[in-house]
Amino acid sequence: MQQAIFSQEELRELPVDCKTQFFRGANGVRLFVVARLETKELKFRRAGDRNTDKLTASMVIFDGNGNLITGEQKTMDLRLTDATLERINKTGISIKSSFQLQPGNYPVRIVVRGSEGSQMAATNLGVVIP
Repeated sequence: MQQAIFSQEELRELPVDCKTQFFRGANGVRLFVVARLETKELKFRRAGDRNTDKLTASMVIFDGNGNLITGEQKTMDLRLTDATLERINKTGISIKSSFQLQPGNYPVRIVVRGSEGSQMAATNLGVVIP
């Protein structure tokens, strides 16, 4: 996972769509990053009456020189009933993070990995905060 975070290579084993939005405040700018993961391709393990997987998502912000400024990693233990899995296969799963930044240009890297099948998504965004 760490190697994927510091790579610039895009991976599309899992479909992920990312958006950013920022708001100005008294202490600088708050950048919101939202990744929506489509789950139709995600592999689950059956455990009793549940579909299980463990998702790990990292969202990181770099400076213009490629140095890591900040980041956040989230882990989600999915234990979904068949009905819930059917519903999220239509809507996807949203993963959200926010970061306090100053104006500037920032490369943003999002990496998502499922534990079952070791599927991965990695994408890059450029954010300009005037």
